[in-house]
Amino acid sequence: MFKATRTATLLTAIGLVAVPAAQASVLLGDIDITGPTSATTLASSGETIVVDPSNIGDIRFTVDGVTPKQSEGVLFGYSTEAGIGGLPRQQVATVGDVTTNVDPDFADYWFATHNITNNGTETRFDLSFVYFPFADGWVSGTVATAGNVVAGTGNGFTATKRTGQGVDVGNYNLSINGVNSATDGYLFTIGAENDDNYTMTRFDGNGGWDVLVIDENDNGVQSGAAGEDGAFSFVYIPETAPNLIAGRVDDDGSVLKNTGDFTVTTDDTSLSVTLDTGQYFLQISDGNGGFLGREDGVLMLNVEKDVAASGGGFDGPDDNFLLQDYVAADEGFRVSSYDLASAPRQTTEWSFAFIQFDNPVQIPEPTTALMLAPTGLFLMRRRNRA
Repeated sequence: MFKATRTATLLTAIGLVAVPAAQASVLLGDIDITGPTSATTLASSGETIVVDPSNIGDIRFTVDGVTPKQSEGVLFGYSTEAGIGGLPRQQVATVGDVTTNVDPDFADYWFATHNITNNGTETRFDLSFVYFPFADGWVSGTVATAGNVVAGTGNGFTATKRTGQGVDVGNYNLSINGVNSATDGYLFTIGAENDDNYTMTRFDGNGGWDVLVIDENDNGVQSGAAGEDGAFSFVYIPETAPNLIAGRVDDDGSVLKNTGDFTVTTDDTSLSVTLDTGQYFLQISDGNGGFLGREDGVLMLNVEKDVAASGGGFDGPDDNFLLQDYVAADEGFRVSSYDLASAPRQTTEWSFAFIQFDNPVQIPEPTTALMLAPTGLFLMRRRNRA
């Protein structure tokens, strides 16, 4: 199954002045891989979207015949299968013209999908995705191994490599101008190289985020191995963004922050599926007495837990990763948390955003103000950008 949507930039004419309204342009889809080199797709909103699993672990896509570029936006991919052979083995990275250019057929942007068994062999599985173009105002970017920004929205944020006691390779800090990470919105990250790396975040206590990039075969950051230098991409979604349904969830399933109408439970008494340690059931209201599901949008996920240790231990984000599967019988998503590297289920703190196909998330409306000009009264808009 594949469904996509995109909203275009609008201009609103006020008097004789054309004023840009809230810009939002997101491309999102849900893909069923149906064979060695094929996928089941369904496009909407007038776009022709072609998904091509050209080899075992590389999946490219085009929109109206053009492949979106890594240098023009950020792409997030999520496995929508519960496991490979019953095991939590899926990993998705998004690779492109900025971080890897190894094949002319894969020079712009593509999904690199891995089975993390045996040091990350390539494989294929069903996935969903969201693409955020830079040009439309999303605070987003791609950060290279040295901590330098190689693509992004300009001067709205800074990224650096972390150093000091308890910090090893693969640790970065991200700060967005005017944004408090703990209160203002949601950050999502993903590995941006053709590698089997995961990413996790935590609040840094100063309004920013610490980001950990870590290889799938890590032995556990709390036992000494603290990551792997690797590129990552990120997007920041303000909590004020129209149509946003998002939240943060604690280890025990309690909701720490909510934007929109949803519930989270760890009690499977009334469910058709079981919930073990590290599993959470998410139901998202459609506002009409029902629930939104996989056919309605894409569920973005992010580990967001602090495991700062005393006595010289690792100081950074938790080394867990998340998988999702949609349970149609219960009209909700089962979110499962696993600890690297042997992948036992383990509780963690996490955040999510549900991006709807028919009502996709948008950049918050600009601030409006009245201005008396020589030729009359005009309404002016100013962007609320971080």
